[in-house]
This record gives sequence, structure tokens and C-alpha cells, in this order.
Amino acid sequence: AQLRVSRVIHSAYTRTDSFCFSTMEKRAEAPADEPPVAPIAKPFQRSKHIKFLLQPLKLMPHNTQTYDSMRMTLVFFSLSGLDLLGELGTINDKSRAAIIDWIYAQQFTPKDPNDKRRGFRGGFSLSSPFNPTCEKTDFHPLDETNLAMTYTAIASLSILGDDFSRLDREGIAKSLAQHQQADGSFMASPMSGEVDMRFLYCACCIAAMLGDWQGIDVPRALQFVRKSRSYDHSFGQGPTLEGHGGSTFCAVASLALMGKLDEIFTPQEKLLLTDWLLKRQETGFQGRPHKAIDTCYSFWVGSTLDILNMYGFVDSQRQHEFLMSTQSVIGGLAKWPEVHPDPMHTYMGLAGLAIAGQENLKPLSSALNISKEASSRTPANLKKPRIVETAFV
Repeated sequence: AQLRVSRVIHSAYTRTDSFCFSTMEKRAEAPADEPPVAPIAKPFQRSKHIKFLLQPLKLMPHNTQTYDSMRMTLVFFSLSGLDLLGELGTINDKSRAAIIDWIYAQQFTPKDPNDKRRGFRGGFSLSSPFNPTCEKTDFHPLDETNLAMTYTAIASLSILGDDFSRLDREGIAKSLAQHQQADGSFMASPMSGEVDMRFLYCACCIAAMLGDWQGIDVPRALQFVRKSRSYDHSFGQGPTLEGHGGSTFCAVASLALMGKLDEIFTPQEKLLLTDWLLKRQETGFQGRPHKAIDTCYSFWVGSTLDILNMYGFVDSQRQHEFLMSTQSVIGGLAKWPEVHPDPMHTYMGLAGLAIAGQENLKPLSSALNISKEASSRTPANLKKPRIVETAFV
């Protein structure tokens, strides 16, 4: 059956895009950022990875302190990584409660009803008051909520099993409309910020976890995704931009969360995208043609294939060998072998292993990027919400 599908894929792209794929297959000379040659793969260092992921929950490592404004994402990488390892029990009840309080202290609950800011910021970078009780208060004028921080905050609370009694569900769901642009894309913050496929994905995750899509104009979002498809069947960060493994995941996962995969892709288009994704594997995965392989793409590309139900064509053993070679002696996984590890690549590497069903990790909910167990504890409990199809006036 796999051989038949492979022949269909080959037939599809050679008929419709033969020049594109033939040129992509030609290997250029090794790029300057080629990773070091992988050493012999090490056994999975579970206990060291647990210690490495616990560290950012206590004290930010010196090489990540410049990311204090995005600390919420570091908390998410640590919590979700420990969850996949089945080691949330290493966080005692007192510490778990303190982490939940810290997350809620980043939630915006402004006194002014005209204040458009709803959701979560990334940390105390502007020294705003610590407010875990979430009573309405004044925030620093330059404080802003951010879709990525709101997504990772709600995901982290789901992982920790919070009851969401302090979560401003209605306000956050409505506020998504303040982020959506005329072309259907989303801005990171309601006042300013980057506009690309990443934040459409974050908005879809927030709506899906809340079970409330009232703040998203779905037809406009679909239009933005359609226009962001590249000539090689991948997706860029926006229209006319280069296709990339990360933005392709964000596009495909968003479509899956909106329940629109089959509306966007014909069967042949799905096979053409699958072909592009599978061509990203050497040992590990790369994000674009002729680029170095990188630990994080085990998630970005692997999860996309999983959502498309095409992961069975991945050479999981070769990927496993690459990921094992990126483990550090101090714990954690790095971008490349013999490079210093970081929380993001550690989590993405673990997520890649979870998709492959390796190293006794919990199954991953690929579209939401949390464990399936945690996805059952979101505010919506993953009940399928009603998506409003009418465009906003």
C-alpha cells in the first residue's frame, strides 16, 4: 500500500511540477551553517532531561534572561516537556500552585471597559503589579497582551490541570477580533506587532481551547491561508513569501483546528504537500530545501505529516538517531549535535519523539502541540465547537 501511495505522489508531482522538484532535488554544496557531523547516538537521557526542564521553572538560565518578556513560552516548554515525559509529579503541589498564580498574574483584566487588551503578556518585563487574583487593575501603559503568550498560558494551565475559574474566557475570545487584519491574518498584539501565519495559528489554538470562535472571521482566515501557499505546495508566513516547515505547520494545524483541511486541499494537493514535507528529511528534518537539519523540525514537519495522516512514510529510526545525537551531557536537546541545549529545542525534540511513539513518551495532540491528555483538560475539553461561517461586517 505504501508503494502504491508513493507511486501516486511521484506521478502527481512529475506531471504538475517536474521542474520545481527536479531542481529542488539537486544538492548544493554544504551551506555555511551545516551542523557538525553527528556523533554516535547516545541512549535517551531521561533523568537529565527532567532536571534540565525543571531548571527554567526555578531560575532562568543566564543565556535565556534576555527573553524575560517571553518567559511564558519558556514555562510552556518546560511544563509540556515534563508532561510528555510523564514527570509532572516532580513539581510538588506548592510549586504547581505558585506556577499557576504566576501565569494568572500575567493576565490582563483592565478597569477601563474600552481597553482592548485581553489575554496574557509574557512576563514582568515592565514591572507591572503581581496580580494572581485577577481583580481588575491598571497595568503599565506599554504592557501588551500577545497571542503567543495567551496560547502558551492557556496550554500551560491545561497541562497543570487548572480549573480555569480565574480565566477571562469571554474577554479573551472576543479580543481575538482586535488582532485580525483585513486580509485575514493576525497581529501578535492588538496595538502593534508582527503579522504572519504564526499568530493565525495561535489565535486558532486559543479559540479551540476555549471552545469559542466568536472572535475569528473564519472565511477571511481561510483566504489568508490560501494566498500564502507557495509554488512548491508548502506555505509561507504570508502571501508571496517562501515556504517553510514552521509556517506550513501553522497553516495546516490552523486548518485542522478550524475543521477545514478537506476544504482547502484536494487529494492531489495533499499528496504534493506530503511529498514536499517528506523531502525535508535527511536524517533529521530541515525547514527548507538545502538548509541544515535541525531538532525543532522533528516537530514542525513531523506534526504536519501527522495531521495529514502521512507520518507513516517518515524514517523514524534515522530521525531517532539524529535526535539522540543532539542530547547534551547536562540534559536537554540542542539544535545540532555538540551545541548547547535550550528549552525550546528540548521540547520540540521530545515532541518529535512523541509523534513517532518513541522513548515511552505520552501521545501528542499535534494540532494543539500539547499531550493528548492535556488537550482533554482545556477549557473546551476539546468538544467540537460551532464555527460561525458568516463574515464580520
